[in-house]
Amino acid sequence: MVVQLPKPLPLSERASARIELLRLLLVGQVVFGHLAMVAYPEFASLDLSRSADLFVAGWRLVTRFGGQAAIVFICLSGYFLVPRLLEAALRAPDAPPLGTFIRSRLRRVYPTLLIALALTAACDFAGIYLFGGEALYRATFNYDATAALDWPNVLGNLFSLQPTFAGAFGSNGPLWTLGYIVQFYCAGAALAYCERRQRGAGALLLVAILAAAALVRPEWAILFVFWLGCAATRWIAPQKTVSGLAVLALGISLFVLANQLPPHINLVAAGFAGMALVIGCNVPVFPNCVATIPALLKPIASANYQIYAVHMPLAMLLHAVLIPLLDWSSLVVRVIWPIVAICLTLAFALSIERLLRLKRDIA
Repeated sequence: MVVQLPKPLPLSERASARIELLRLLLVGQVVFGHLAMVAYPEFASLDLSRSADLFVAGWRLVTRFGGQAAIVFICLSGYFLVPRLLEAALRAPDAPPLGTFIRSRLRRVYPTLLIALALTAACDFAGIYLFGGEALYRATFNYDATAALDWPNVLGNLFSLQPTFAGAFGSNGPLWTLGYIVQFYCAGAALAYCERRQRGAGALLLVAILAAAALVRPEWAILFVFWLGCAATRWIAPQKTVSGLAVLALGISLFVLANQLPPHINLVAAGFAGMALVIGCNVPVFPNCVATIPALLKPIASANYQIYAVHMPLAMLLHAVLIPLLDWSSLVVRVIWPIVAICLTLAFALSIERLLRLKRDIA
């Protein structure tokens, strides 16, 4: 029997623009937070009577939400993709074959992933062995990035097994988000396939997957639930500006609050924040205004995935090169650092995005 699934609410031009703007803000949180981690001192060592340290304190306070931003990215992935899997599971007439779904997602993910891994290897080896940054690569992360430059980690990331079955490859720890999303693609497709073959089999498999993940890696189970659950927001849209703004305010509040909560609880808060933010993007705010992204920012919003994938190894290499050349305690250097680093990141990310778009157009 074919179950008729109601069509998701259409995404208006304004809502699409707000989601693109949300993506831009999220990737900004991730990148600018990591730039602070690479080059700025920790809070405990700051002297707030100095303008240079006061600048760092302010920077760290407003860019400390990278972890929550990554979780909202996972929610956005579920928002756009899980309805397609649900249609396939319920045998909707226009649902794409599951094999086509997986191939199309991997074709979008893997070119950038391969470039990011190659760039990480080149940048990290140059930073460690050519520019004497071994101590930097050992101390910046909560793991030894020099020891992480090994074949098990590169293969683990190549097959998107980070962080479930593999560690970070070199300095590119942020690829953990991509690892989870690809794992969720595969798990979601397996659920849809089982449900399509036998009604109720997908639900049983979901229970088994979540039970196993809860025992081995609870973080995976929590994020997978929100990846699946965020699809429900495709059928929810505020009908009034006031209610939409309330949901948006709730999402922002949970996003900020999650940063202060203990592990696993912060994942739940950030997951609900992601769902609320997506719903809030559909609020009819200022109906007489057209919500669009400034033309200058549109290419950056389109390349958010590439920015996310390459910013860390580029920042580490740039810092390793500049450490002996600059006075990192000065206000001028601390202000200029993120400008130079983001310009380098954007140059690489936009070039990659343009190259991949050209390849898709030719194909």
